[in-house]
Amino acid sequence: MKPVLVRSSPEDASKIAAFLCQVFHAGPEDAVARPEHMHWKYWAEREDWPGSRSFRLEREGVIVAHGAAWPSEVRPPSGPVLRGAQVIDWAGEPSAPGAGLALMKKIAPEYVDLIFALGGSEATRKILPVFGFKPFNEILFFAKPLRPFSQVATHQRRDWRSPARLLRNLGWSWRSTRLAPGWTSRAVDGGEIRSWPEPGGGVTVLGRDAQRFRYFARCASIRSQLYMVERDGGEAGYFYLVFVPGQARVADAWSTAGDVGSWMQIYALAITRALEDRGTNEITAWAGLESAQGGLAQCGFECRGRERLMIYDPQKALDPSARLHFQMVDNDAFFRHSGRAEYET
Repeated sequence: MKPVLVRSSPEDASKIAAFLCQVFHAGPEDAVARPEHMHWKYWAEREDWPGSRSFRLEREGVIVAHGAAWPSEVRPPSGPVLRGAQVIDWAGEPSAPGAGLALMKKIAPEYVDLIFALGGSEATRKILPVFGFKPFNEILFFAKPLRPFSQVATHQRRDWRSPARLLRNLGWSWRSTRLAPGWTSRAVDGGEIRSWPEPGGGVTVLGRDAQRFRYFARCASIRSQLYMVERDGGEAGYFYLVFVPGQARVADAWSTAGDVGSWMQIYALAITRALEDRGTNEITAWAGLESAQGGLAQCGFECRGRERLMIYDPQKALDPSARLHFQMVDNDAFFRHSGRAEYET
């Protein structure tokens, strides 16, 4: 019998949780199976997506694949605004090879114009082009130690290499950028911000607004704060910090000027704010734009990995030469954690 795509409801929560725990080898207390976390991801109201965001592929009433749309408004430098999504909590039954990718292809184009894919297993990355995913720009993953002594005491790897890691991170943490006069940040709820990302210069951005960040703030597994950045009293951008055990994540950031120097000041302000939290021993960030990557490097961040952003675009609506400003908030990376410190440095 041919599998059928079903849009899930809250009544399906226990069935989906059991499937995800089985495929991901997770326990019932894992975040992927916690009812309140599932409800926030799949069914809590979002203005940018009416109704359920959870989909399952079923054969004779049995789940063979699951995925949830994490929606984005895609704004290219020219042409119409597009509807995109990364598929999170994406899982396929091992006995049904290809079911997970079949589910993604069924979601587009009925529900979205584009599907993003970033990361995943080596096998997944190899098979994505076969299913029509095309490569776009690379996303670089950056990190910087902030409190090396506290970090080494809580590090997930404590062994004979720990002293060398401590010495390296001590020197690394001292690499910093002095804030230029006139640059400040202040906590806001989003309603005050006017400097949301704008497309241009070959850069495609994903839509942002205050409602989106208010939705993010309702995630029970993280603490987070949005900051407006000002230069000499005028708005210059923003950054969004997410706090998980031992780590602060610059889950989103934008510079209105867009040059390396302005990005550098924004990330320097993010470091300053992260250090206000005594439990934060490391800070991380993503960047797909060269100017943002330069700003991070000048603040002492180092690249700890990179992945090619892959996009399924059946209508060929997006110019593949455009660079995409893709951030942690554009998939589940900003809130996903194990409940314990897991450092990148």
